Amino acid sequence: MNKVPIENIHTGEVNIISFPEFSEKLNISVAKCGIIQPIILSRIAGNNYELVSGLRRFNVCKMLGSKDIPAIILEKALTPIEIFNTNLEDNLSSRRLNLIEISNVLNILKNTLNLDEHAIRVKYMPMLNLPGDIKYMEYYLFVARLSSDIKMELLNKNISVDIVSHIKDWPTSSIESLLPLLLEFNFGTNKLFQLLTLINEISVRDNKPLENPLSSAEWLSVYNKEMPLFQKGLWLREYLLSLRYPRYTALTSKLKHAIHNLKLPKYISLSTDELLTLEKKHLNFSVLCKKTDDLSSSGQYLAELAKSEEIKRIVTILNEE
Repeated sequence: MNKVPIENIHTGEVNIISFPEFSEKLNISVAKCGIIQPIILSRIAGNNYELVSGLRRFNVCKMLGSKDIPAIILEKALTPIEIFNTNLEDNLSSRRLNLIEISNVLNILKNTLNLDEHAIRVKYMPMLNLPGDIKYMEYYLFVARLSSDIKMELLNKNISVDIVSHIKDWPTSSIESLLPLLLEFNFGTNKLFQLLTLINEISVRDNKPLENPLSSAEWLSVYNKEMPLFQKGLWLREYLLSLRYPRYTALTSKLKHAIHNLKLPKYISLSTDELLTLEKKHLNFSVLCKKTDDLSSSGQYLAELAKSEEIKRIVTILNEE
């Protein structure tokens, strides 16, 4: 192992894989213990070196004011593709790359090293555990074009590339304004997917900006209220559903009100299908039983309920066109 003066080390575009490029944990570790794992350099000429792998460690040492850094030196100048391949292999051998780092890899391959898409899909995407589908390459290349702040938002919320695919056609201004807000509610993948779909569909149908629903006075009055964040998120979901499917939303509201007025006993519950599957037009009864007598009495109760005006009203509402 050698100690190399930091001022003699040069960095280039092909070794910027890590994101974020600075790590607070690494900063603390290096300040306490120094560099445990040396960086990798290739000798350019004389005492000048090209950084091959170890960008974060190099950045931390520079920030801490270190004069030199432990390094493994490859005694020859490497081509850009050799530097990249060595760096990638070194990273993959020690950890799993995150969403942004994968996007960095594909972006360097396509737009810095100018490899053709077939070569990237055949050789590199399997190394990254990605399907060799051109659409995935496009999704990750889109991520590479996002601002550092948005990338950090995606990373902190552990957002998948499939979710990212739903905003790839958004204007940059919409991404910057809407995405942090939507991620604020900590929705799971399915609910976030639903919100993005609703926003897209409302915008296309109404031919209005994506931001339009979330700039309305109705939404802002709720968002600015003192209430738990998850409640605001639930309200937003219902609000977007009402904008996208006003008839079905009104129908659902009427059904819920009518079911509530039935005042069913605790051991019987009644529900309808979710908003988007009301075409099935049926009611779901659930009965809690501890013994056969409970089932018998529940059956009698339901038989009487079937004759009531209240249940007829619910069936009528359910079958409204």
